[in-house]
Amino acid sequence: LAFCGSCGRALVPNDSGKKSVRGIKYRYYTCSLVMRETAAAPCPVGRLSADALEQAVIALIGEVSKHPTVVAEMVEASRTMRKGDREPLRVEVEKAKQALVNVDKQLNNCADAVAKGGAEVLGEALVRRATELRAERQRLLVAQERKRQELAACEKTVLEEHLITENLGKLGQALPNLPPQERKELIRLFVERVEVRRLAANVRRRPSGNEPAPAESEARVMELRIKLHLPELIQGMQERAAGARAEPRVAARGLSLDGTVDFTNAQRGEVVVIAPFNRTIRLESRVRTVPPPKPNIVHPIIRAKEWQRMLDEKEVPHRFALAKQVACTPGTVTKMLKMIKLVPEIQDYLAALKTRNEVWHFSAKRMAKLAVLAPELQRVAFTRIRNNYVKQKEILPARPTP
Repeated sequence: LAFCGSCGRALVPNDSGKKSVRGIKYRYYTCSLVMRETAAAPCPVGRLSADALEQAVIALIGEVSKHPTVVAEMVEASRTMRKGDREPLRVEVEKAKQALVNVDKQLNNCADAVAKGGAEVLGEALVRRATELRAERQRLLVAQERKRQELAACEKTVLEEHLITENLGKLGQALPNLPPQERKELIRLFVERVEVRRLAANVRRRPSGNEPAPAESEARVMELRIKLHLPELIQGMQERAAGARAEPRVAARGLSLDGTVDFTNAQRGEVVVIAPFNRTIRLESRVRTVPPPKPNIVHPIIRAKEWQRMLDEKEVPHRFALAKQVACTPGTVTKMLKMIKLVPEIQDYLAALKTRNEVWHFSAKRMAKLAVLAPELQRVAFTRIRNNYVKQKEILPARPTP
């Protein structure tokens, strides 16, 4: 299913012969231009970790259902491409009809020849020609029916977005939990093709934080295009849920899911999906040197400001809806939003806190109590809390990290 988008060749699965510390072979997908011609062949894709590519495809399929805008763009692209397919298919159907008319005429000529006694003269040649024409007629009938079905599929209204989103979600949930062989069968049923193309070096992902920028030759940012069978996706997932096996259907224009993936750190056990959403994927077969990212320590005042902005800009209608969206109780939301009444200089001080010990000392509960005071009293009370913290730092060890 995997192809190099640069040279159009298949990506061939192979392994290096080496194993990880867990005894798992290191598998790869290698462009056949590199494998079959020369290792120095100028293919920008070259070789990719099989685990990295497979997990990236599974992540793209699994996560896309959580992004309605992306699904809507896929459906609109499918609708446009289907419209473009209609006229060529109509032409092909007409060509098949005309070819059938010509074959039927030739068969009638053979029948006339037999009726006029030509069989005695032409003998075996006439019988062979009639057999060839019957076989050709059968082939044309099958081709005509297939084109008719493809045209009918193009004439249908594109399926509703919510149905596609629902089935993409089901597929994404099923894939990570299946044994390798069942996962392979499911991918082959619903995925028509996976194309991998190297992204231009100057458009690659910017490193975050103190992460060093990879050299031009080391950057491995790829564009993935996953072509999905639309009928199989919709009907197949429903039949799978009902316990039935999906039967092969007519190949019709499906959906194309495009993504951008950074494979630069695949050898160290990590790939990053950059678009259409951001997600870091850890590869179990290669977990060795890349440490898990450390969570950022921020004071709850930052979250409170964001929540207040959501309310002010009507992203959520009220606090109960906000609590549901951020997975908190309404009481917690109310307590956190009290800190918005703190004077600006106190809010700025809290937002600048970076250590767990500081955030614990200037807790949301303590700051919410200050917020009910008048501005001058807030400043006096906060100065006292801050001075106490400075004294404690001088005589007590830092609070241990849980």
